[in-house]
Amino acid sequence: MNSADASTKLCAHCNMSDFTDFSTCRYCGKKYGTTPPPPPKTYLTEKALAVCTAAIVMFGIVHHERAKAESVRRTTLTEIRREISVSHRPRVLEFGADWCGACRAYGPTIEAARARYQNIDFVRYDVDNPSTANLALGLGVSAIPVTCFIDRNGNLVSQEVGALSDDYLNEKLKTIL
Repeated sequence: MNSADASTKLCAHCNMSDFTDFSTCRYCGKKYGTTPPPPPKTYLTEKALAVCTAAIVMFGIVHHERAKAESVRRTTLTEIRREISVSHRPRVLEFGADWCGACRAYGPTIEAARARYQNIDFVRYDVDNPSTANLALGLGVSAIPVTCFIDRNGNLVSQEVGALSDDYLNEKLKTIL
């Protein structure tokens, strides 16, 4: 038989061209005219798609929350800069609470530093006070005690978590003078 006379058939099962007049494909042995079953639906594919979608959504939420927190932080630091621009004095912000044992133990250390450094403004904030909640949120205070060191230009130089030793506190205070 001449190849020009042969009818070309494409097997629906294996996608191979068969130039024979037989009713079955010579490559896979399936009958012509039957449709192959759909590929098996795998749970793994659906699960992977669900996990990827969830990851993308979570990434978006985290990114949004970080952007929102950064915006609040910038606004808070701008307000602090505006306050400091009037006095041109460095400032130490201490965040604590009355019920916090570490905050109570840290109090005398801060008071001694306040007496030694008359040219630095020391401000104590109670995190339980609703009026200081935005400031604490803006500076990212999530544990107490926290001490923020701000230089005379209003730049946040350092933010330390925990009760600082007297020597370490003096080092930090010297950096903002």
